[in-house]
Amino acid sequence: MIIFSAIFIFVFIYANKTYKSINSFNKTSKYSYSLVALEEKSPSKETIAYVNESDETKKIAEEIKNLYQDNTLKEYKSYEELIKDLLTKKIKYAVLPVDFKNLLNNKNDYSKFKVLVTRSIVKKKTSTKGIDKPFTMLLLGTDEDASSKGNSDVIMLVTVNPKTMNVTMLNIPRDTNFRLACTNDNERKINYASDDCIIKTLNQIFNVNIDYYVKVDFKLVVDLVDILGGVDMNVPHAICEQNSKRQWGKNVVLVEKGEQKLNGEQALALARHRKNNTPEHYKYCPKDKKYQEGLFNDFVRNEMQQEIIKAIITKAKTINSIDKFQTILSKLSSRVNTNMGSNTILSFYNFLINSNKNVHIDNMKLAGSDQYIKVSWYKTPIYFYVPNKESIAELRDYMAFNLSNNSKRKVDFSFDYDPDVNYTPKQIGAGPYLTNYKHNLLPDLTKLGQDEAEKYLKLHNIKYNIVYKTSNVGGKILSQSVEANTKLENVKSITLTISKKEEIKIENCETSVEEKCKIPDFTNKNINYIKKWESSYYTNLNISYYLNNVLVNSKNIDSSKKIVNQSNKNILPKDLTVKELKLYFE
Repeated sequence: MIIFSAIFIFVFIYANKTYKSINSFNKTSKYSYSLVALEEKSPSKETIAYVNESDETKKIAEEIKNLYQDNTLKEYKSYEELIKDLLTKKIKYAVLPVDFKNLLNNKNDYSKFKVLVTRSIVKKKTSTKGIDKPFTMLLLGTDEDASSKGNSDVIMLVTVNPKTMNVTMLNIPRDTNFRLACTNDNERKINYASDDCIIKTLNQIFNVNIDYYVKVDFKLVVDLVDILGGVDMNVPHAICEQNSKRQWGKNVVLVEKGEQKLNGEQALALARHRKNNTPEHYKYCPKDKKYQEGLFNDFVRNEMQQEIIKAIITKAKTINSIDKFQTILSKLSSRVNTNMGSNTILSFYNFLINSNKNVHIDNMKLAGSDQYIKVSWYKTPIYFYVPNKESIAELRDYMAFNLSNNSKRKVDFSFDYDPDVNYTPKQIGAGPYLTNYKHNLLPDLTKLGQDEAEKYLKLHNIKYNIVYKTSNVGGKILSQSVEANTKLENVKSITLTISKKEEIKIENCETSVEEKCKIPDFTNKNINYIKKWESSYYTNLNISYYLNNVLVNSKNIDSSKKIVNQSNKNILPKDLTVKELKLYFE
């Protein structure tokens, strides 16, 4: 994730060579939303749904509503819930971001939607805060255009103290489950929020005020590395990855293990790589086991990105051509979106080159746990990274300390030394902590008995209703209206469907003359059929069971055995001289 900070710092270092190119950076935010439906029919006297994630979103929703007659707006907490209701036709119309394809769990659903109209708002966002005082910056990376408003794969929170020359960097895993400040929704991953919503949420979580943001298109890495003529890297493991356009097949990018020069596609592949065991890897990558070796995840990917940063900065120092620098800035201008003004960028550059101090970077880590949680808008539990509250508190305190005017870097000089183990500096926020935080999830109540389930629901103050369904077995929980693995804090009430044993009406046939009381012909029937008949009709008969003409206990007769003969049939029990029925099984 940190690779994008290197790109932006690179701009700062060379910014004084051309003010015009810096000024061409995109410093506006474009909010574009479309009215979407399953049918190409204009709304009239209908409900139009939207997610109120920013002031601009609501303004555009109002504008779209007013294009048609007599419609009303309905607010949703999340796009996932809204899209689910749209696909199931609970609602007919919705206001969605123009790039709403990124919000779909099933990309094949995209063809079902009709875009009726699109409206946009463009806002100039330039922060006027100087860089002579401590400030906070948000760095975002995306596969989409840098001006798009959501679905960031890279989220990095940075604090800078220009007096102490201390910088903190915190990578937020994209699957992190925060309660979003804009919608109060706690069922989404942070990377699914809009840029504005991410800023509001991180401000709230870490008690900061993000002064600047920088959003970069992933493909910039490819261009930058190729313009530099490649970067030298020592790659720890061979990898196979999709290319910059997210294409597999013949387009896969291979990076071998060892020291080598990487081109742009290879550098981006290494920066992105976090899994080596997906169905796509097995289908499209070479069968050589070297491409499945090594442990990869978000945190390992961060380490790889840090190494790529060093390689890019090392290569960037060799630039001595104004033309090459102009080419780099030209690429940057179309793939960077920021609220930093040109003067601020140049001031940052002057701050760096005029300082005689060394900049110290504190790398941080948000500790947390892996958890699969059932959300209302998806059919199966999905993966979330649940942040540790103690880690958040430690990170928050350290950021506040770094942003204070008179702060001096906290240094922990204590460490254990082992000559056989490589020394790794302690990461702020990494723990270990006494508590491993996870969300309390609703269990699968169908695996509990009725009494145990009711006791659990009462203990957690969950209102419940019971619906009975007749069955041959009683007291079993057949289903629950709220699915297992749902966050317990979101469960206010639940309905349990419980089996109730069917009450069999017993006919008294001891003295009856009704036709239905006659002993039937049991030929080719099995023992189960006999037992059911016996429990349904009171006949006062003594039934004997024979298997291969040998008297046996009925328990010893397998259900596969059939009746081949019987002592009495088609006769009323009252007419029998001897109240006995013999059944012969083969």
